[in-house]
Amino acid sequence: MKKYVLLANKQMDIEFQYADFSYESDMEAVYFDYTRKRIGVLKAINMLGLKKSNIIDCLFFKNIFKKTIREKLKYNSDDKYVFIVMARVYEKYGSSLVRFLRDSYPSCELIIFIVDLLHNMGFSLNDAKKDFDIVCSFDEGEAKKHGMAFVLEPFSTRLLDKITVSPEPMYDVSFVGAAKGRYDKIIELYNNLHSKNLKCDFYIVGVDKKERINGEGLHYEWLDFDEVLAHAANSRCIVEIMQSGGYSATTRYAEAMLLNRNLITDCPALSDSDDKSIFPLDGLEFSAEELCMTNSTDTDKYIEMFSIRRFINTIDAHISLKVSE
Repeated sequence: MKKYVLLANKQMDIEFQYADFSYESDMEAVYFDYTRKRIGVLKAINMLGLKKSNIIDCLFFKNIFKKTIREKLKYNSDDKYVFIVMARVYEKYGSSLVRFLRDSYPSCELIIFIVDLLHNMGFSLNDAKKDFDIVCSFDEGEAKKHGMAFVLEPFSTRLLDKITVSPEPMYDVSFVGAAKGRYDKIIELYNNLHSKNLKCDFYIVGVDKKERINGEGLHYEWLDFDEVLAHAANSRCIVEIMQSGGYSATTRYAEAMLLNRNLITDCPALSDSDDKSIFPLDGLEFSAEELCMTNSTDTDKYIEMFSIRRFINTIDAHISLKVSE
Protein backbone atom coordinates (compact mmCIF):
# COMPACT_ATOMS: atom_id res chain seq x y z
CA MET A 1 0.00 0.00 0.00
CA LYS A 2 1.13 3.52 -0.71
CA LYS A 3 1.52 5.56 2.46
CA TYR A 4 1.51 9.36 2.21
CA VAL A 5 3.26 11.00 5.15
CA LEU A 6 3.17 14.72 5.86
CA LEU A 7 6.14 16.07 7.80
CA ALA A 8 5.38 19.53 9.15
CA ASN A 9 5.99 21.84 12.06
CA LYS A 10 3.23 21.66 14.66
CA GLN A 11 1.14 24.72 13.78
CA MET A 12 -2.58 25.29 13.96
CA ASP A 13 -2.83 26.39 10.32
CA ILE A 14 -1.14 23.19 9.11
CA GLU A 15 -3.38 21.03 11.31
CA PHE A 16 -6.46 22.72 9.84
CA GLN A 17 -5.41 22.78 6.21
CA TYR A 18 -3.97 19.25 6.09
CA ALA A 19 -6.37 17.64 8.58
CA ASP A 20 -7.11 14.60 6.40
CA PHE A 21 -3.57 13.31 6.94
CA SER A 22 -4.58 12.55 10.53
CA TYR A 23 -7.73 10.63 9.56
CA GLU A 24 -7.34 8.78 6.25
CA SER A 25 -6.05 5.18 6.33
CA ASP A 26 -3.40 5.75 3.65
CA MET A 27 -2.11 8.97 5.20
CA GLU A 28 -0.16 10.00 8.28
CA ALA A 29 0.74 13.38 9.75
CA VAL A 30 3.98 13.73 11.69
CA TYR A 31 4.43 17.04 13.48
CA PHE A 32 7.65 18.48 14.90
CA ASP A 33 7.20 20.10 18.32
CA TYR A 34 9.41 22.98 19.40
CA THR A 35 10.36 23.57 23.02
CA ARG A 36 12.20 26.75 23.93
CA LYS A 37 15.38 24.67 24.35
CA ARG A 38 15.08 23.09 20.90
CA ILE A 39 14.43 26.45 19.25
CA GLY A 40 17.52 27.88 20.96
CA VAL A 41 19.74 24.97 19.89
CA LEU A 42 18.49 25.13 16.29
CA LYS A 43 19.19 28.86 16.14
CA ALA A 44 22.70 28.32 17.49
CA ILE A 45 23.40 25.52 14.97
CA ASN A 46 22.22 27.75 12.15
CA MET A 47 24.20 30.80 13.29
CA LEU A 48 27.39 28.76 13.66
CA GLY A 49 26.93 27.04 10.30
CA LEU A 50 26.86 23.56 11.86
CA LYS A 51 23.79 22.17 10.12
CA LYS A 52 25.92 19.88 7.92
CA SER A 53 28.16 18.71 10.78
CA ASN A 54 28.26 14.92 11.24
CA ILE A 55 28.58 15.36 15.01
CA ILE A 56 25.46 17.54 15.16
CA ASP A 57 23.71 15.04 12.91
CA CYS A 58 24.47 12.09 15.22
CA LEU A 59 24.07 13.78 18.61
CA PHE A 60 21.13 16.08 17.94
CA PHE A 61 19.21 15.66 14.69
CA LYS A 62 18.98 11.86 14.66
CA ASN A 63 17.57 11.76 18.18
CA ILE A 64 14.82 14.18 17.13
CA PHE A 65 14.03 12.16 14.00
CA LYS A 66 13.89 8.87 15.91
CA LYS A 67 11.48 10.26 18.50
CA THR A 68 9.35 12.26 16.07
CA ILE A 69 9.27 9.99 13.03
CA ARG A 70 10.45 6.44 13.64
CA GLU A 71 8.49 5.90 16.85
CA LYS A 72 5.31 6.87 14.98
CA LEU A 73 6.05 5.27 11.61
CA LYS A 74 7.22 1.72 12.06
CA TYR A 75 8.77 0.52 8.81
CA ASN A 76 6.62 -1.91 6.83
CA SER A 77 8.34 -3.38 3.79
CA ASP A 78 4.94 -3.84 2.12
CA ASP A 79 4.26 -0.10 2.18
CA LYS A 80 5.54 2.39 -0.37
CA TYR A 81 6.25 5.60 1.53
CA VAL A 82 5.77 9.03 -0.02
CA PHE A 83 7.06 11.72 2.33
CA ILE A 84 5.73 15.22 1.75
CA VAL A 85 8.09 17.50 3.65
CA MET A 86 6.89 21.03 4.27
CA ALA A 87 9.64 23.47 3.34
CA ARG A 88 9.87 25.03 6.81
CA VAL A 89 10.85 21.63 8.24
CA TYR A 90 13.62 21.23 5.65
CA GLU A 91 14.69 24.79 6.43
CA LYS A 92 15.35 23.76 10.04
CA TYR A 93 16.89 20.29 9.57
CA GLY A 94 18.36 20.32 6.06
CA SER A 95 19.93 17.28 4.44
CA SER A 96 20.15 15.41 7.76
CA LEU A 97 16.41 14.81 7.59
CA VAL A 98 16.65 13.57 4.00
CA ARG A 99 19.42 11.11 4.87
CA PHE A 100 17.45 9.79 7.83
CA LEU A 101 14.34 9.19 5.72
CA ARG A 102 16.22 7.43 2.92
CA ASP A 103 18.09 5.22 5.43
CA SER A 104 14.99 4.39 7.47
CA TYR A 105 12.49 3.93 4.62
CA PRO A 106 14.29 2.43 1.62
CA SER A 107 12.74 3.16 -1.79
CA CYS A 108 10.65 6.02 -0.39
CA GLU A 109 9.75 9.04 -2.52
CA LEU A 110 10.72 12.41 -1.08
CA ILE A 111 8.72 15.51 -1.97
CA ILE A 112 9.26 19.02 -0.66
CA PHE A 113 6.34 21.44 -0.74
CA ILE A 114 7.17 25.15 -0.68
CA VAL A 115 4.22 27.32 0.38
CA ASP A 116 5.98 30.68 0.36
CA LEU A 117 7.96 32.61 -2.23
CA LEU A 118 11.53 31.43 -2.65
CA HIS A 119 13.15 34.64 -1.44
CA ASN A 120 11.52 34.04 1.96
CA MET A 121 13.03 30.56 2.33
CA GLY A 122 16.20 29.91 4.30
CA PHE A 123 17.68 27.23 2.04
CA SER A 124 19.09 26.91 -1.45
CA LEU A 125 16.78 25.70 -4.22
CA ASN A 126 19.74 23.84 -5.73
CA ASP A 127 20.24 21.94 -2.46
CA ALA A 128 16.53 21.08 -2.34
CA LYS A 129 16.65 19.77 -5.92
CA LYS A 130 19.60 17.53 -4.99
CA ASP A 131 17.94 16.22 -1.82
CA PHE A 132 14.39 15.60 -3.03
CA ASP A 133 12.90 13.58 -5.85
CA ILE A 134 10.46 16.39 -6.62
CA VAL A 135 10.42 20.04 -5.54
CA CYS A 136 6.88 21.45 -5.50
CA SER A 137 5.75 25.05 -5.21
CA PHE A 138 2.33 26.53 -4.45
CA ASP A 139 3.13 29.38 -6.85
CA GLU A 140 2.73 28.54 -10.52
CA GLY A 141 4.84 31.50 -11.63
CA GLU A 142 7.85 30.50 -9.54
CA ALA A 143 7.37 26.85 -10.48
CA LYS A 144 7.67 27.65 -14.19
CA LYS A 145 10.55 30.07 -13.68
CA HIS A 146 12.68 27.79 -11.52
CA GLY A 147 11.84 24.32 -12.85
CA MET A 148 9.64 23.17 -9.98
CA ALA A 149 6.37 21.24 -10.03
CA PHE A 150 3.26 23.32 -9.41
CA VAL A 151 0.83 21.97 -6.79
CA LEU A 152 -2.18 23.93 -5.59
CA GLU A 153 -2.08 24.57 -1.86
CA PRO A 154 -4.87 22.43 -0.32
CA PHE A 155 -7.35 23.24 2.40
CA SER A 156 -9.29 20.43 4.06
CA THR A 157 -12.84 21.23 5.17
CA ARG A 158 -12.80 18.52 7.84
CA LEU A 159 -12.34 20.93 10.78
CA LEU A 160 -14.12 24.01 9.47
CA ASP A 161 -17.28 23.18 11.42
CA LYS A 162 -15.31 24.02 14.59
CA ILE A 163 -15.41 27.70 13.61
CA THR A 164 -18.18 29.72 15.27
CA VAL A 165 -20.24 31.71 12.77
CA SER A 166 -22.70 34.43 13.78
CA PRO A 167 -26.21 34.40 12.21
CA GLU A 168 -25.34 37.74 10.58
CA PRO A 169 -21.81 38.77 9.49
CA MET A 170 -20.10 41.02 12.04
CA TYR A 171 -17.93 42.76 9.41
CA ASP A 172 -18.20 43.81 5.79
CA VAL A 173 -14.54 43.33 4.83
CA SER A 174 -11.78 41.42 6.61
CA PHE A 175 -8.01 41.34 6.06
CA VAL A 176 -5.45 39.34 8.03
CA GLY A 177 -1.77 39.22 7.11
CA ALA A 178 1.75 40.53 7.50
CA ALA A 179 2.75 43.84 5.98
CA LYS A 180 5.62 42.28 3.97
CA GLY A 181 6.26 45.39 1.88
CA ARG A 182 2.59 45.92 1.03
CA TYR A 183 1.47 48.11 3.94
CA ASP A 184 0.82 51.16 1.75
CA LYS A 185 -1.40 49.11 -0.55
CA ILE A 186 -3.30 47.62 2.39
CA ILE A 187 -3.93 51.08 3.88
CA GLU A 188 -4.98 52.47 0.49
CA LEU A 189 -7.59 49.74 0.23
CA TYR A 190 -8.70 50.28 3.83
CA ASN A 191 -9.21 54.00 3.20
CA ASN A 192 -11.21 53.28 0.04
CA LEU A 193 -13.46 50.79 1.81
CA HIS A 194 -13.86 52.99 4.87
CA SER A 195 -14.94 55.89 2.62
CA LYS A 196 -17.73 53.63 1.32
CA ASN A 197 -18.99 53.28 4.94
CA LEU A 198 -18.03 49.61 5.02
CA LYS A 199 -17.22 48.04 8.39
CA CYS A 200 -13.59 46.99 8.12
CA ASP A 201 -11.79 44.32 10.15
CA PHE A 202 -8.07 44.59 9.33
CA TYR A 203 -5.31 42.80 11.27
CA ILE A 204 -1.84 43.75 10.00
CA VAL A 205 1.30 42.39 11.68
CA GLY A 206 4.92 43.38 11.21
CA VAL A 207 4.29 47.14 11.08
CA ASP A 208 6.67 49.46 12.93
CA LYS A 209 4.86 51.48 15.60
CA LYS A 210 6.00 54.71 13.95
CA GLU A 211 4.26 53.74 10.70
CA ARG A 212 0.95 52.65 12.20
CA ILE A 213 -2.10 54.80 11.63
CA ASN A 214 -5.22 54.79 13.75
CA GLY A 215 -8.54 53.90 12.22
CA GLU A 216 -11.78 52.16 13.05
CA GLY A 217 -11.28 48.44 12.53
CA LEU A 218 -7.48 48.67 12.17
CA HIS A 219 -5.49 46.31 14.41
CA TYR A 220 -1.81 45.41 14.58
CA GLU A 221 -1.73 42.32 16.78
CA TRP A 222 -1.30 38.66 15.91
CA LEU A 223 -4.24 36.27 15.55
CA ASP A 224 -4.10 32.50 15.98
CA PHE A 225 -5.28 30.58 12.93
CA ASP A 226 -8.64 29.60 14.41
CA GLU A 227 -9.21 33.31 15.10
CA VAL A 228 -8.24 34.13 11.50
CA LEU A 229 -10.88 31.70 10.28
CA ALA A 230 -13.46 33.07 12.72
CA HIS A 231 -12.90 36.61 11.43
CA ALA A 232 -13.13 35.38 7.83
CA ALA A 233 -16.29 33.40 8.51
CA ASN A 234 -17.93 36.39 10.18
CA SER A 235 -17.20 38.81 7.35
CA ARG A 236 -19.01 39.31 4.06
CA CYS A 237 -15.80 39.75 2.11
CA ILE A 238 -12.16 38.68 2.52
CA VAL A 239 -9.14 40.59 1.20
CA GLU A 240 -6.11 38.98 -0.44
CA ILE A 241 -3.17 41.26 -1.26
CA MET A 242 -0.22 39.51 -2.86
CA GLN A 243 3.45 39.75 -1.99
CA SER A 244 5.59 41.32 -4.68
CA GLY A 245 6.46 38.66 -7.26
CA GLY A 246 3.65 36.28 -6.32
CA TYR A 247 1.42 34.80 -9.02
CA SER A 248 -0.81 32.10 -7.49
CA ALA A 249 -3.48 32.70 -4.89
CA THR A 250 -2.81 32.39 -1.17
CA THR A 251 -4.71 30.66 1.62
CA ARG A 252 -7.17 33.60 1.70
CA TYR A 253 -8.58 32.40 -1.64
CA ALA A 254 -9.37 28.94 -0.27
CA GLU A 255 -10.88 30.41 2.90
CA ALA A 256 -13.18 32.72 0.94
CA MET A 257 -14.41 30.08 -1.47
CA LEU A 258 -14.89 27.34 1.14
CA LEU A 259 -16.68 29.70 3.53
CA ASN A 260 -18.81 31.08 0.68
CA ARG A 261 -17.52 34.65 1.09
CA ASN A 262 -16.61 37.29 -1.47
CA LEU A 263 -12.92 37.92 -2.23
CA ILE A 264 -11.12 41.15 -3.13
CA THR A 265 -7.80 40.16 -4.69
CA ASP A 266 -4.90 41.40 -6.79
CA CYS A 267 -3.81 37.82 -7.57
CA PRO A 268 -2.66 37.58 -11.23
CA ALA A 269 -3.90 33.98 -11.47
CA LEU A 270 -7.44 35.12 -10.62
CA SER A 271 -7.51 38.27 -12.75
CA ASP A 272 -9.76 36.70 -15.40
CA SER A 273 -11.93 34.59 -13.07
CA ASP A 274 -15.62 34.46 -14.00
CA ASP A 275 -16.64 33.67 -10.40
CA LYS A 276 -19.00 36.45 -9.32
CA SER A 277 -17.69 36.31 -5.76
CA ILE A 278 -14.18 37.37 -6.87
CA PHE A 279 -13.47 41.11 -7.21
CA PRO A 280 -10.18 42.20 -8.87
CA LEU A 281 -8.43 44.85 -6.77
CA ASP A 282 -7.04 46.83 -9.72
CA GLY A 283 -8.96 50.04 -10.18
CA LEU A 284 -11.12 49.52 -7.07
CA GLU A 285 -14.14 49.57 -9.38
CA PHE A 286 -16.66 47.91 -7.10
CA SER A 287 -19.48 49.25 -4.97
CA ALA A 288 -20.26 48.64 -1.33
CA GLU A 289 -23.46 46.90 -2.38
CA GLU A 290 -21.57 44.46 -4.61
CA LEU A 291 -19.07 43.57 -1.90
CA CYS A 292 -21.82 42.92 0.63
CA MET A 293 -23.95 40.88 -1.75
CA THR A 294 -24.10 37.14 -1.04
CA ASN A 295 -23.08 35.26 -4.17
CA SER A 296 -23.83 31.58 -4.52
CA THR A 297 -20.34 30.14 -4.80
CA ASP A 298 -20.17 26.57 -6.09
CA THR A 299 -18.81 25.33 -2.77
CA ASP A 300 -18.72 21.66 -3.84
CA LYS A 301 -16.42 22.56 -6.72
CA TYR A 302 -14.01 24.26 -4.36
CA ILE A 303 -14.19 21.48 -1.75
CA GLU A 304 -12.92 19.08 -4.41
CA MET A 305 -10.46 21.59 -5.84
CA PHE A 306 -8.75 22.22 -2.48
CA SER A 307 -9.12 18.66 -1.18
CA ILE A 308 -6.21 16.70 0.26
CA ARG A 309 -7.06 13.80 -2.08
CA ARG A 310 -6.62 16.04 -5.12
CA PHE A 311 -3.38 17.35 -3.58
CA ILE A 312 -2.12 13.77 -3.25
CA ASN A 313 -3.24 12.86 -6.77
CA THR A 314 -1.39 15.86 -8.22
CA ILE A 315 1.81 14.83 -6.46
CA ASP A 316 1.35 11.27 -7.71
CA ALA A 317 1.00 12.60 -11.25
CA HIS A 318 4.31 14.46 -10.90
CA ILE A 319 5.95 11.30 -9.55
CA SER A 320 4.65 9.25 -12.51
CA LEU A 321 5.86 11.91 -14.94
CA LYS A 322 9.33 11.90 -13.42
CA VAL A 323 9.52 8.09 -13.53
CA SER A 324 8.57 8.07 -17.21
CA GLU A 325 11.23 10.64 -18.16
